[in-house]
Amino acid sequence: MAWVRFPDGTRKKVERVEKADAQRDLDELTSLRALGTAPSAKNLRQATFDEIIDEWFAAGCPNVLPTKASRHARVKSPNTVANARQLLGTSVRPVIGKQWIDRTTTERLDPPQRSRGMRR
Repeated sequence: MAWVRFPDGTRKKVERVEKADAQRDLDELTSLRALGTAPSAKNLRQATFDEIIDEWFAAGCPNVLPTKASRHARVKSPNTVANARQLLGTSVRPVIGKQWIDRTTTERLDPPQRSRGMRR
């Protein structure tokens, strides 16, 4: 494990299991530091659920990718898109819209199960 500090005050951590992988990543970071450039920020590479949903709507809500049999993606009807927009806007986006996709686990998405049959 090693930390590389950059001139702008940021620092990046290198932690790998294999020594060769760690040395390669450390060399890459030190060469970036020598050039005076900082590595890209993590937040710039990540996407939120809101961003992915917006991209899906912009693409016309396709439900499959083009295949060898059909070179066109199937696009949903306007009524289906309106339904999806309403349901996602009222149910999904308020709950998980701001979460980063690559930092979200299944446990964070599954609500706690209430026990059935027991009333308080």
